[in-house]
Amino acid sequence: MNGDVRDENQEQRSNRIGAFLAMLKSPHIPLDETTRTAWLNDFGEGVKSAVYPTFHWALSGYDKLCKRAYLGKYLVRIDPPSEYMQDETLQDLVERYKELQTEFKDTHKDFESSKATM
Repeated sequence: MNGDVRDENQEQRSNRIGAFLAMLKSPHIPLDETTRTAWLNDFGEGVKSAVYPTFHWALSGYDKLCKRAYLGKYLVRIDPPSEYMQDETLQDLVERYKELQTEFKDTHKDFESSKATM
């Protein structure tokens, strides 16, 4: 997460942190949009009831979450709007992107299995 929290307003910071926690699949983010907005606002303000459980979850599974954050950066799904997918070049690029993601997954699995046997 690049950026300086001092250079952005609270809403931007809360949304950025919320997107990061969603990528990590945090169980503390509410599913309901209204509740999620209120929770992200509380989290951004540092309300203990929002921050402490999330920090506990993140710190207790730190190694697993580091791996998930690393993989999430490369395996994020890109779905351009359908009106842009009419362009054949963009369709080819999206297909190539998906192929590269599959190749990355396979390579990472091989790496993890070879690392486990050492």
